[in-house]
Amino acid sequence: MGATERPVLFLDIYNLFIHELLTYTTIDRVLRLIEDPLFTKMDSILQMASKQRLFAVVHMFGKQYLIKAGDLLMVNHHFPLECGQALKFNKCLVLGGKDFSLIGRPVLDKEVFSIDATVVEKTMSDTKCKYFHRERERGYKRFLYHADPCTVFRINNVELKKLPE
Repeated sequence: MGATERPVLFLDIYNLFIHELLTYTTIDRVLRLIEDPLFTKMDSILQMASKQRLFAVVHMFGKQYLIKAGDLLMVNHHFPLECGQALKFNKCLVLGGKDFSLIGRPVLDKEVFSIDATVVEKTMSDTKCKYFHRERERGYKRFLYHADPCTVFRINNVELKKLPE
């Protein structure tokens, strides 16, 4: 390095990168990338997604459930719906099929998917028993029985309504 040359700073590299990013050559590269056969193949796969059997990961009550169309889903919570009533899930984390997956950050947009379900059964879970005793007190034994309300859903369909942008 001579006396008149100065070292290349990070700021110089950054300015060069920004200048290159804003020129027409970068736009041409992006347009060529869009016309790439891989992108057109992925686009056709996403358009054929309605004909595939899709899966989804939905989020309810702090838990995640992997569902497909036709599945039975048992949730250990009470829903204010009667048997036979329909509902839509609106928190989908992942939606995918055989050839693709759409991953939400953190959830997918509601306009992208449609997941319909029907309440099949409302019941109580198995009875759980908890046993207490105190060693210092003679004859102190207690049994506590507990059951949680459960709701069973039938997943009617999982579909991709439109392509994400």
